[in-house]
Amino acid sequence: ITETFTVTVDDGNGGVVSKDVTVTINGTDDGAVITPATPGSDKGEVVEDGKLSVGGKLDVTDPDAGQAVFQAQTSTAGQHGTFSVDANGNWTYNLTNSDPAVQGLGAGKTLTETFTVATADGTTGQVVVTIVGTNDVPVLTGKADGAVTEDGSLVATGKLDVADIDTTDTHTWT
Repeated sequence: ITETFTVTVDDGNGGVVSKDVTVTINGTDDGAVITPATPGSDKGEVVEDGKLSVGGKLDVTDPDAGQAVFQAQTSTAGQHGTFSVDANGNWTYNLTNSDPAVQGLGAGKTLTETFTVATADGTTGQVVVTIVGTNDVPVLTGKADGAVTEDGSLVATGKLDVADIDTTDTHTWT
């Protein structure tokens, strides 16, 4: 913004002089402020084999005209799912449930994904998504039957194995 002011000096004895003074105001970028639209809406939780998507809303305020919007992202790849945010701050996360790291989570174990969002002027904030594991049933393999003969051999042998996609589970045979 440029403003010009005329300054006049009168010495009281007929001597008058005027001069234009020009003042230029150079604006600066005022940083935006990103906040959750409601408490906690900058965080989300998904559950392996259960709740596979989550969403929320972020708000942005910026005193600079036209800057109070988000830079949209569509299907941004995370390590375990995809993230999207629109210009209004509505975000979604979709879990890739088939990811071996997700399927390998035991009951109550977690992974975290963090995504950066940016406003029109480049101010950044974060959305954090927690991935919660569930218990996957182990699988028994091997020969599960045998036979003995009356008055003959009373020993049956074989081998059973267990496989469990939950990498932290321990197993007890009974």
